[in-house]
Amino acid sequence: MIGATAERPRAERARRALRRVPRGALLCFALATVNAWIWAVVTPSFQVPDEPTHAAYVQYLAETGSVPRPLATRANGRFHLSREEAAAVAGVPLSYDGVPSWSKIRDAAVRRALASRLDRVREAGAGPSANYPPLYYALEAVPYRLASSGSFFDRLLAMRLVSALFAGATAAFSFMFVRELLPGTPWAWLVGGVAVALQPLLAFVSGGVNPDSLLWAASAAFLWLVARAFRRGLTMWVAVGIGVALAVALLTKSAAYALVPPAALALAVLARRGAARAAAAASAIAAAPFAVWIATSALVWDRGVGSAATVAPAHRTSLGGQLAYLWETFLPRLPGMPQEFHHYPTYPLWQDYFQGLVGRFGYAEYGFSQRVNLIALAIAVAILALAVSELARRRPALRRRRAELGTYILLVVAILVGVAFAGYRFRTDTGVNFEQARYLFPLLPLFGALFALAARGARRYGRVVGVVLVVIVVAQNGFSLLLTLQRYYT
Repeated sequence: MIGATAERPRAERARRALRRVPRGALLCFALATVNAWIWAVVTPSFQVPDEPTHAAYVQYLAETGSVPRPLATRANGRFHLSREEAAAVAGVPLSYDGVPSWSKIRDAAVRRALASRLDRVREAGAGPSANYPPLYYALEAVPYRLASSGSFFDRLLAMRLVSALFAGATAAFSFMFVRELLPGTPWAWLVGGVAVALQPLLAFVSGGVNPDSLLWAASAAFLWLVARAFRRGLTMWVAVGIGVALAVALLTKSAAYALVPPAALALAVLARRGAARAAAAASAIAAAPFAVWIATSALVWDRGVGSAATVAPAHRTSLGGQLAYLWETFLPRLPGMPQEFHHYPTYPLWQDYFQGLVGRFGYAEYGFSQRVNLIALAIAVAILALAVSELARRRPALRRRRAELGTYILLVVAILVGVAFAGYRFRTDTGVNFEQARYLFPLLPLFGALFALAARGARRYGRVVGVVLVVIVVAQNGFSLLLTLQRYYT
């Protein structure tokens, strides 16, 4: 009786907390999660980038309770998977050039193989993914264990469905970010949130086993809380949230290092405004778990500090080459500049980043036609023009919020430099194409804000333009799903 009485206040507090969440954020969470679930079911197993090694990391962690050491980290497409996962991978008719050859005979054979209780443990199976911190994989170990009585495909689907929840979190936090950014225009918040929620590449990757999904959610939470702190002040609870978001990102993937410079700038500015104690708390909360991971990785799991921090040695690199790679990734090559991209992509910003954002799936082997990409470019130019006009009209507000704006600009620069830094080393080591639009997705809340600003920039036609933009996003996602169905099932 006492226990039941104690449960009621807790349940009531949970209901009150849920009621405080804006309905728009809940709607964006639901849209993004359901959309990613659809992608998780439609996309065949192992067709999400690097899914075999990410799933192998989860399998090793779930089966042994230990983090795999980086034993086979060369990114050469060769996997040393457990016997069970290797049988599952062999049973999926991968095809980079054409329609997969689905076969009832193949299906029956792989099901018989998986039913024979093959060995599930192989430390080298994580491959290059073993360099990553363990948080995402530890979370995915929960659905893996819950579905442990099923086949490997059952466990993979369970992991995919949980990973899709992070797409929902990314969309909800993006809605909250736009809400803080544009407090006077409630209808625009939904435009920005839905633009993120139905972004097809977000759903495609988050509907697979890939730690990017958690990184994007943590980055979106970080941006929302920073915007809230600049607008309403850095309270201790908001500082704790910023610290937790940064800690989650740093324990998920090394790409989160790009969040550190803008976080340092934002916290320094907020500390000068009288929130020094809260800023220090945020810094400590962010740094402490990562420091524990570094120490534990070296002392308990025999991984080494460099591996735990995902610091790769540079081979055949130079400062001039790095700067040329950075320039040519995002800007046209200048006369006399060494040509870093001799083969595809020759124009990464257009061929990989923009077209990838429009929609390129699988292992980047299928997407929309060039005509569709050109139409998308025209729409993007119109969105950008409307957003810029709105920013120009709000120049006094921008001047008042210049420290906040500087934080977002620094984040964009840090992400671009980080992608170019990793890409240059990857290319010089492997000769393989690195550039993918998903590497820019820690910026998804800013992507949503761009849509909201464009709708507001249309002034008296803003609501109409907002509806048009939402319809475009819905169509983009729908046709992306149709492309995927055509690619794999016709």
